[in-house]
This record gives sequence, structure tokens and C-alpha cells, in this order.
Amino acid sequence: MDDMVNHPPHYNQNGIECIDAIKASTGDHFKDYLKGNIIKYLWRFNYKGKPMEDLRKARWYLDKLIEEEKEFWTLGEHWAESDSDKLDVARGRKLKRREQNDASI
Repeated sequence: MDDMVNHPPHYNQNGIECIDAIKASTGDHFKDYLKGNIIKYLWRFNYKGKPMEDLRKARWYLDKLIEEEKEFWTLGEHWAESDSDKLDVARGRKLKRREQNDASI
């Protein structure tokens, strides 16, 4: 039986998942796309006749958003839990880039 939440067959063309094409085409706005779909599925779950499927789809997009955020805010093995941790991670990356640029001069 087809998995209509994680891998619906109509979202795969020539071996390319639609979500991967969307990520490639939206770039920095991919997370906004994910948030929009979370809202859409939560908004409609009581009205389309398949509430559990819509809730699972909302969760799928939320899990994808969490995965994207983890990828962005993880530095080594340390997960940034708070906003100040995120700022520290971002500052550390900026400092690291600066050091790499200075070393290449």
C-alpha cells in the first residue's frame, strides 16, 4: 500500500521527490514553505474528511522543519537550545569564517 503521508507516489517524478525540488527552488525560504504547510494541514484537518491523515501531514512538515533547524543550529555535537545559544553559535561561525579569511590572506 502507498504511503500517502511520507512518500505519496504522485510526488515523485523520475526519481526526484517533489519536496527536494521545492527545497532547491526556494533556497532560504524553504522553512517558510514548511511553516505554511503546517498551518494549512492544521487549519483543514477537521474539514476534509481525513483528519488523521492531515494531522500526520502537519507532523511530517513539522518534523522536516525541525530537521532543517537542527541542521542550521547544530555546531559539532552541541545543539543550541535557547536564543542566546543560537546567537553564540552564529557568532562562533562568523568568527570562524573571519579566522579562515585572515589565514588565507
